[in-house]
Amino acid sequence: MTSQEYQSNFDLRVSEYDALLRSLIAVARLQLPEEIKGVYGPGEPYDFYRDLNSLIVTTTKDIFLVDAYLNEEVFNLYVGKVPDNATVRILSSNKIGPNVVTVARMYATNRPLELRSSADIHDRTVFFDQRGWVIGQSIKDAARKKPTYLIELDEPLLRAARDIYDGIWAAAAVVI
Repeated sequence: MTSQEYQSNFDLRVSEYDALLRSLIAVARLQLPEEIKGVYGPGEPYDFYRDLNSLIVTTTKDIFLVDAYLNEEVFNLYVGKVPDNATVRILSSNKIGPNVVTVARMYATNRPLELRSSADIHDRTVFFDQRGWVIGQSIKDAARKKPTYLIELDEPLLRAARDIYDGIWAAAAVVI
């Protein structure tokens, strides 16, 4: 092997190791939650809040929140904790309250946020980057008086659910 071939081979290895190191650092920055409880009994709204927030803060690109029964509390407890670089899409029912619209508009003045409404949703789902969860109760009421759950979707259900809600989103009425 010539010295030029050796140097070229060495440079290739260094760039491969550099790419691997950058990938590992990116994964470490995600700081994924150690464990999501997943099932919450009546009177455990803080456990639900803690677990959902642990997912929200790991978002790097986008959040897509589907909940037919939103209130402005969702912004204070959850949406306000979305990292600055992530976009937020919220899909709710046709009965979005005026307080939700007002708070969403204020939030959207400084951050990327879209709010749409549709009569075609009922269940609660949230997608963070390439992951997704189904939620038993509306986020505003989760585990206050009744049990609920937060269960991660795996493929192929994740892709199927995302495709369905993306289709509803595309046809939904733009609120903000």
